[in-house]
Amino acid sequence: MRGLLQFGFSYIKKNLYGWYLVLGGADSLIGIITPLLMGAVIDGLTSPGEGRSLSWLIGLFFLFGAVRLLMGLVQSYLGVKLENDAEYAANRHFLKQMYHTSYLNICQEDSAMLSQKLSSDVGCVVGFSVSFYRNLLQNIVFVCCIAAVLLAQSWVLCLVLFGLAFCYAGVYTLAKGKIYAAGYRVKQNQTSFYGKLCGLLFHMKSIRNNGFEEECFEEQDKEYHSYYRSLRHQVTVNNTFNMAIDLIALLAQTMLFFIGGGMVLEHRLSLGTLVAIINYFSMMLQSTDYFLGLGQNYQDARSSYLRLQPYEQMEQIQDGWKRPETVEQIDIQAMAFSYPEQKNLIWMDRSIKSGFVYWVRGKNGKGKSTFMNLLLGLFGRDYSGEITVDSFPAEEVNFGYLLKERVAIVEQEPYLLPDTLEKNLLCKAKDAESEETKQELQRLLAVFELEEFVKKQPKGLYTMCNAMNAGMSGGERQKIAIIRLLLSAADFWFLDEPTSSLDKNSVEKFYEEIEKRKRDHIILIISHEEPKTYERVIEMENIDDARRHYM
Repeated sequence: MRGLLQFGFSYIKKNLYGWYLVLGGADSLIGIITPLLMGAVIDGLTSPGEGRSLSWLIGLFFLFGAVRLLMGLVQSYLGVKLENDAEYAANRHFLKQMYHTSYLNICQEDSAMLSQKLSSDVGCVVGFSVSFYRNLLQNIVFVCCIAAVLLAQSWVLCLVLFGLAFCYAGVYTLAKGKIYAAGYRVKQNQTSFYGKLCGLLFHMKSIRNNGFEEECFEEQDKEYHSYYRSLRHQVTVNNTFNMAIDLIALLAQTMLFFIGGGMVLEHRLSLGTLVAIINYFSMMLQSTDYFLGLGQNYQDARSSYLRLQPYEQMEQIQDGWKRPETVEQIDIQAMAFSYPEQKNLIWMDRSIKSGFVYWVRGKNGKGKSTFMNLLLGLFGRDYSGEITVDSFPAEEVNFGYLLKERVAIVEQEPYLLPDTLEKNLLCKAKDAESEETKQELQRLLAVFELEEFVKKQPKGLYTMCNAMNAGMSGGERQKIAIIRLLLSAADFWFLDEPTSSLDKNSVEKFYEEIEKRKRDHIILIISHEEPKTYERVIEMENIDDARRHYM
């Protein structure tokens, strides 16, 4: 419990939560006073000559009720802000964790399922943490005050209260293990089901074009039935538990009517006091329901908390302190890498120097893209051997700075910022506002025949990319990424199948531009087809083949 709450409260705004608790405490006090006022009003109605006092009591009852409604409204707004701010902060934290850990830790997880898992589990833990102390304190106050009132009237009534609590403890102790197991199983199956459901949307075009619709939906049906079976089992476990609790509450309430009613008939208790006690008992049952639900909610939150722990505990890549002003040479010494439970994928020993275009070639599955990711620091130190950047060991290099300032890439499916087209083209440029840069941008737009494309956009270069992606072809996206690279101040260029979506004329223009600039850059081109310009070849080989080659 302690670890779960510490985790949840690390994302909750403490000052705002303080006000949330204060309002909850005030709400509890008014809730305790209100039944007493109601009982006094009823006693006043049955006693002649109490008109003036009765009017005052009714007015006070209305005032307390109105104040409680207003506080409830404020509490609801505070609760929404606390919970949503904390959920966002927690999700942002986990995304940051993943951005700064070795990609090896998450590369084998389905992104849609991972997103679903984080969203649901973070929401569950944060929601439990936000409500825990407020509801716990509020209900403890309720139970203690109600017990005091009942004890003042009859020790038998007090015995009923404590008997109910004792029975609850016994039932919960017997059921908590099954509740937790059923909830955990539902979460696992729910994550898989909704993750793959998102996958049907994400991969819709490919599924339809390949005619895989029937197979994919059959697989999704299996996921649903597995999820539903676990959900049905959870409902059975929870219903059995709740029925036992409801039966205990019903017996206790029946005993209250018998005992309290007998006391009224014997004139040992006023009718108003009995009405107040009945209201208190209803509140006590609500508090008991809270404590019953607390056990279930804790087990649910605990399962979410445990599922989040592997991501919380992921080792973070510690960025170095060296910020190379240029990247002129990268030395790779006996670098070996493999994915979990696989044979070694890459083994390499060589230097890469500025002024040359390198063709990175190899069959599918030989690790060409993985090689790029290793050099860009995506896997941290999850490899053997050494990589040095301009004589600096990789662990001393600040890769955050390196990737932002000294590296530019073109991917087969380029990522565009959710910003203007101009921002996407100039975000890597050294001086984006200079006249020289803007003239070069216009020249490159003409070279790659994007002028007409820009003119057709609603706001030209100032059109938001996320608003027009649906109408943008793969070739247009690739041209934008190429121009971004050509305008960049980076020294190290990495291009992964950069011409896969380009027409023949654009391919020719691309290699002409590369030829002009190669003297001042390290340029690596991953391509299945032989590039039109290159000086050296990096042959991707697995560890056994490579060692035989170098021995």
